[in-house]
Amino acid sequence: MNENNNYNPIESQMPPNGRSFDNENNVPAKTAAPRSRRINNVVMPNKPHLDPITAYYLLLRYGTEKYPGISEAKLFFWDSSGDPDAETLKKWNDEGSILIDVAGGEFDHHLIAGGFSSLLVAKCLNIEENPEMKAILEYLREDDNHGLHNKFGDLAHIVKMMHKQNIEIQKIFDLVFLALNPMIYFDDEAKKEFEANSVIHKVKRGKNKMKVAVIRSESRNVAKYAMQNERVGVVIQKRPTGHIMIFTNNIYKIDLRDVIGAIRKKEIELAGKEIPDLRILKKEGKHPDVQHWYYHRSLNAILNGSDALSDTPATKLTIDEIIEIVLFSVSTEYLEKCDNCEENKCPHYRHGFYKCYAKRNKMV
Repeated sequence: MNENNNYNPIESQMPPNGRSFDNENNVPAKTAAPRSRRINNVVMPNKPHLDPITAYYLLLRYGTEKYPGISEAKLFFWDSSGDPDAETLKKWNDEGSILIDVAGGEFDHHLIAGGFSSLLVAKCLNIEENPEMKAILEYLREDDNHGLHNKFGDLAHIVKMMHKQNIEIQKIFDLVFLALNPMIYFDDEAKKEFEANSVIHKVKRGKNKMKVAVIRSESRNVAKYAMQNERVGVVIQKRPTGHIMIFTNNIYKIDLRDVIGAIRKKEIELAGKEIPDLRILKKEGKHPDVQHWYYHRSLNAILNGSDALSDTPATKLTIDEIIEIVLFSVSTEYLEKCDNCEENKCPHYRHGFYKCYAKRNKMV
């Protein structure tokens, strides 16, 4: 677990004594009764995205009474793909740690459908109805649960808000220039990587054909390039470590539940374990028997590890097995043998694909 000592990103921007005030009425924000137990550590996922960072911000700004010591607490990042064991959890508890978006802790949004860490913190601190909180919580809900915000739109809104607050023009220019430097960028290396290392499959999807790219590459950007610049519908990326990622292009609205269900079932079969209900295997998040595969519903992606979770074991499935599952699932076409379905002999039937159910029940 990585540690970042004495890190307080908003210390210089905090109101006096860490209190927050309603902009219009200049009255203190609602804060729950203080706890007697001191907070010494804050634990969150490695490379946290906007939601857990904001949750931490809210605790620093509004939670100093309920969580004494939060402002001075050390910040740790949990960089493992698996859940911490009972001994680690006990150690964290004994050390006075607060968990954000990890390990089933108080502010872990993975345990609540449609929830997100910032909302859990806001509810805990009784600030979710504060006037200044409504807009940011709705934004985080849309972004975290549905990924509704495009990659450039937010900057324009930030600039408008800075002007409304009469922030010095030079500071606005500095912020915009800093943001534009990485945004105005074309990844030529990702283009070369895609052209050199991708194999394209075309599948029928409705009346049209859709491209599925299989890419052997360690590049972090090649999948994004394929979807944004080559209009690829699905990217299956295998890294040199053996890890496999499946990304989808939102414009095609692809349902990955059958894919993750089939992958998890095959992994459990290889491990010699009892196969659970297929409906459970299709659920988002992690399955306790297959923790190295994560179904990210809001991103519509399936991840065998990630850059943040580098210790995740690589899948035991071959790339060809993954390709077969994906191509069958995302295509609206059927195989020739599907016209005379031999249910118990067909691997697709045994994996519980919806299109198999539809075919057998004459729904197509």
